[in-house]
Amino acid sequence: MLGLAKKPRRSADESGEQPILTGKTLLVEHRARLRSIRAIVGVPDAHWRWLYQTAFTKFAEMVQRLPASEAHHHCEMGGLLRHALEVVELALKIRRGYVLPPDKEPEIVIAEQDAWTYAIATASLLHDVGKAMVDQRIVLRGRDGLPIGLWSPWVGPMTKVPGTHYRIEFRRGQAHRLHEAVSPLLVTHIVPADGLRWLGDHHDALAAWLGAIGGHALDCPVIADIVKEAHQGSVAQDLSGERRQLQSASAKPLAERLLAALRQLIDSGALPVNRRGAGAFLDDTSLWLVCERGLDAIRDALQGQADVPARNDRLVDELQQRGFATPTTEQRAVWHCEVRVGEGVDSWCQTLSLLRIPLDRLWPDPAAKPPCAAVWIREVEVVSERSADADPAVADASEPASAKATGPGEPFLPWLIDGLENGALVINSAKAQVHVVDEGLLLVSPAIFRVFADEEWREAQKRFLKRKLSAKTARGENIFHYAVDGDAGTKTIKGLLIRNPEAKLGLDLPSANGLLSPKSEAE
Repeated sequence: MLGLAKKPRRSADESGEQPILTGKTLLVEHRARLRSIRAIVGVPDAHWRWLYQTAFTKFAEMVQRLPASEAHHHCEMGGLLRHALEVVELALKIRRGYVLPPDKEPEIVIAEQDAWTYAIATASLLHDVGKAMVDQRIVLRGRDGLPIGLWSPWVGPMTKVPGTHYRIEFRRGQAHRLHEAVSPLLVTHIVPADGLRWLGDHHDALAAWLGAIGGHALDCPVIADIVKEAHQGSVAQDLSGERRQLQSASAKPLAERLLAALRQLIDSGALPVNRRGAGAFLDDTSLWLVCERGLDAIRDALQGQADVPARNDRLVDELQQRGFATPTTEQRAVWHCEVRVGEGVDSWCQTLSLLRIPLDRLWPDPAAKPPCAAVWIREVEVVSERSADADPAVADASEPASAKATGPGEPFLPWLIDGLENGALVINSAKAQVHVVDEGLLLVSPAIFRVFADEEWREAQKRFLKRKLSAKTARGENIFHYAVDGDAGTKTIKGLLIRNPEAKLGLDLPSANGLLSPKSEAE
């Protein structure tokens, strides 16, 4: 009734509590950014108040002074509100480079451009709001000083319940990107009815908006793309330390940002651990990071920060110099270990090049360590003709990944699996290079290999084919042809087909794209 769940196990603690404030009060410190946003959208005063100001005020009331993350970007009190407004401002600036709606006559563009701008602004505002529901537990305290329960965002802001203060507790082990899926549930608490009605009158904008806030932009990803770019810009700026610091304050050291990015990748599930083909492995004392895959993932997470080296060996040097990476007995950063996950016929065993990072560097609180399956790790001796100082695992990351591969098809396949798991590679959309079809997983070729390694795509495809994971046609050819039905008629795409991809790649895939159908070899 009052938006409360069962009472927390612990009583409210005065330290760390925050007062519940009105949205108007919370926005006072963001007046400069709101003025900038208002200047960009350029709507009449009445429209600004009804559509934009109302949404910003309701959003502020909903998220209060919650952080955007526990230990990654915008992790200070009030970080979620600051991040959301930064993304709105950046997205509106990026929007200037787009003609929206796309592929429409000039008169339609003129008539609908303001609705598309509003869709971009509100999608940016909402893109991370689900974190208030899935990543954080909010303990409320009443006027009498006693705890009154947990806040349930599903039924409205904290100002609607009889509480005066709140305390934040972080939930861990949530499904990766779950906050995107639940964000639409908060729409009616934030976007005013007039705004929803306006979006509803423009079906193309509405479809792109719904896809963006729900994390499933397939047919029209333009708003999702703009929001993603703005989000990355806001995150990069925050992690680089370029935010509200005194002149005497220094930027966050690179090594600390590397660890913060790694911790976020693992906590969010973006970098899988302790499973077949994982990017990292946890035992009782250390995190063992798969060198190339893990370092590439960290660099991607810090995209946009100018001082992040492009070479993996430079990242390793940074971690080792700061004492964040445990060296071998020979004082080398890279460990060569046999890693085993599981037992019996279902076990997986591989010899890998790893970085070893003490757990307390990543999670000072032992209870914060994510739960995971047991893993067995043993250092092995590697006999190589290569110089010990030229470890391929930390080679120059600026050379194409395919050229650094240690076996046929590496590292394209881990890159593909990781991209499909964390959403970096879009599936089944109009411009996707990966489609689920009734026959398996279709990799559009050569497009998917060009995305992976533009200049070396032929070598990447050649190495992948040597793995013999893809099927052959009845004629013994590697390339399958599929017809794509769309509004503009039927076109043909071609690619490599992986049959039974769930078993071969260990992926959970969406339903088949109903717009694709195989073409007979006679066509």
